[in-house]
Amino acid sequence: MYLIADLFVRDLLQKLGAILSVAAMMLAVSNSDRLGEVFESMFNRWGKPLGLKCFDFPFPFKSVNYHITYQRWFINDLNHQRLRELIKQEVSL
Repeated sequence: MYLIADLFVRDLLQKLGAILSVAAMMLAVSNSDRLGEVFESMFNRWGKPLGLKCFDFPFPFKSVNYHITYQRWFINDLNHQRLRELIKQEVSL
């Protein structure tokens, strides 16, 4: 049984590629009473095979759409500072 589970985990991690930390979180949550948060598309693909449940948020929230590229040299860029502050304001509770 261990070998089958090990092969399943390896296969899952291979398919997920660059998002291994999300995969590890999903695997940890699947074997515990912990909560985790993933994109809906990830849940739709892997939720059933991993036996995960989907819960509604227990509090209201608004959607925030943003695209940001961050490089160290942007740290003092005035426009980038404004954008970072705007994002912080939008996502603060």
